[in-house]
Amino acid sequence: MKRKTRKTFLTIGCTALLVFSALCALTQNADAADAVIVGMGQSLNADKAAAMREAADSAQKTIGTTSVKVILAWVKSGDESAFSELTAKFSSAKIYGFPMNHVFNTYGRDKEAVVIAFGGQINAAHSVKTLSNPDDALSYRPIGAQIANDLSAVSTNTNDSKLIILAGRCDNPKDTGLTNGVLSVMGSNAWVVGGSTGASFSNNTLNNNTSVLGILLYGAFDCRFGFDGTWTDLPVAAQNALNNANDNSKKPTLSLIFDCEGRYEKLSGLTGEMSAFITMLGATTPFVGGYLAGEIGKKDLNSAAYGSGGAFSVANIYSRQAATSVKFSNEPTSATRLQSDKTSDGATKFYRINGAIAKSAGRQSFGILVSRNSASLVSSGKELIAK
Repeated sequence: MKRKTRKTFLTIGCTALLVFSALCALTQNADAADAVIVGMGQSLNADKAAAMREAADSAQKTIGTTSVKVILAWVKSGDESAFSELTAKFSSAKIYGFPMNHVFNTYGRDKEAVVIAFGGQINAAHSVKTLSNPDDALSYRPIGAQIANDLSAVSTNTNDSKLIILAGRCDNPKDTGLTNGVLSVMGSNAWVVGGSTGASFSNNTLNNNTSVLGILLYGAFDCRFGFDGTWTDLPVAAQNALNNANDNSKKPTLSLIFDCEGRYEKLSGLTGEMSAFITMLGATTPFVGGYLAGEIGKKDLNSAAYGSGGAFSVANIYSRQAATSVKFSNEPTSATRLQSDKTSDGATKFYRINGAIAKSAGRQSFGILVSRNSASLVSSGKELIAK
């Protein structure tokens, strides 16, 4: 009798899981037609190649059936060769990589690799320029102008927003000249963010530390920005910048953060700053970044971009169409426990994920937190329904 009951329970549970998975897949395909979709993966594996593969697998898993168009990847400085692991898995996507010190994301700091997969209404193009004299600060403005000229020639839709990410050899104060070069072509209202990563990765190629990479993200999204150079051992700069980048009407689809290596050294333990990220962005907002030797950004939406050192720079990307199926995950070794809940309310179905209640109403689905500690993030039983 017990065996029969267990078998029945497993059958019901598996059926519910398959039905729900199909619902998520259908929702993702529908949403991808008019929204920007994001999947995030990470790894703590000490083997750099394995770490990148694990992060890539996790990002692919969380974006589901949505076609991957653009990859942004982060790896610990010195492990840049790991970016090559992405080219086979995402053969049809535009792939860009940033080596940084102390890479962090939604689940904590000092990650070996983090991968962001974009799908839906977003695309990318890029330009790489080599510096003839990287130590000459005056050579950076014309390089910025050349990159901007290349990117301004990219064919986009009339209503597309354009975000330029600058990375590579642009340590402070050279980041100022580089940014001014971009603005001389794109105009002072251009959306520009980034920082000094040394090397970079694009077009299946590792660009050495005498180059600058300019990435143009364009599509159906909007941005808000924050940039603050307050020099203190408290997380004031992060709080100010994140507050400026905040849109109270909705959550970011993704938050890109460029912080200063000097701030890392000054902020002992960084516990306060990481707590500020969670407080300002929320525990379920995907964010990613690292620490550099020069930061680029905008104080707020209406300010001109500029370069600096000792600063905290953030760009929040907001999909114009609510992407109700955005999901992100922790290490791929984690397991999500999905169970049907007995409660229901007409067309609204309630589920339990790692013990927390979530719901799916009509075509709307929720972001699944695949994490060993996701239960603690939602221990209050807070609904995970995506806004």
